[in-house]
Amino acid sequence: MAPIKFSHVPHFCSLQRSLLALALLTLLAFTYVSFTFLRSSSTDLSPNPPKVAVIGDLVESSEIYQSPGKNVDEFSEIYHLPDLFRLNYAEMEKKFKVFVYPDGDPNTYYQTPRKLTGKYASEGYFFQNIRESQFRTDDPDQAHLFFIPISCHKMRGKV
Repeated sequence: MAPIKFSHVPHFCSLQRSLLALALLTLLAFTYVSFTFLRSSSTDLSPNPPKVAVIGDLVESSEIYQSPGKNVDEFSEIYHLPDLFRLNYAEMEKKFKVFVYPDGDPNTYYQTPRKLTGKYASEGYFFQNIRESQFRTDDPDQAHLFFIPISCHKMRGKV
């Protein structure tokens, strides 16, 4: 009996073909998902989007609710529902709180300099604005966001 000889295909050819087939399948899958998303989003858009009911006392608040004299379409190109955005933003301004952890190690934590200049001035202005913000709270139980004032400049070479 003679041994059976298999045709020997070089390994890189089968690997190349497999990768090419995988890339082609991925491209087809992304194309299909993109077209279905575009088709569904174009049918969902209507000239008059439905109004969303807002629960709570925000609707009754006269300082938040937009008066009829103002331009309603002012932000219509940016926000899908500008009125709802205004209500949510006003609620965020009332309730949003940030807890800033107290300063720790001076070699790691940001220490506010007397003068904010140089390439790390934006970091200093950000930290200063957070510390002086109306959103800051000293009670971590009230906070929605927690901020650790670590300086990226002082962290260089520590990791």
